[in-house]
Amino acid sequence: MYVDLVPAVAGCLYLVGFAQVGAPHAAIILAQSAEAGRMVHITAASGVWRYQARNQKIQGSMSLTSLIKIRDISKGSLTQEALEQIVEQVAVPAGDEDGECLVWVKKAIERLAEEGVVTLVSVESLADEFSTFCAGNKSRASSSRYPNEMTSSYCS
Repeated sequence: MYVDLVPAVAGCLYLVGFAQVGAPHAAIILAQSAEAGRMVHITAASGVWRYQARNQKIQGSMSLTSLIKIRDISKGSLTQEALEQIVEQVAVPAGDEDGECLVWVKKAIERLAEEGVVTLVSVESLADEFSTFCAGNKSRASSSRYPNEMTSSYCS
């Protein structure tokens, strides 16, 4: 049983936060259902950032704490192929310095806005909204709690 369940909606696009030491890890998920979606992000391995697209559990994840809706299904369908084709064009930073995942996600969302996939008011305000919202959701880092969800005021 999940407390305060506000499930992800299939077809919606979310900016998501994962609990980790320090700042939350940032990624983008295209929900396939309330339980899972297709995630695009960068991940550091062996001292190098790499782009990755993979399936991601939403319900039952040990570390996914926050879902910020940045595109509603009412805007029409978005395929995982279309999402990946757009964000694959965003340069991946060199090295593995902390905080680069949010920098990359901001650039990916700007690219999505350029392509008309999302309507972006302010990427910096969106990043602030993400950081503030995720900071209040650390207790949701548990497989028995559903991530907290909100709709962005700065991206739709």
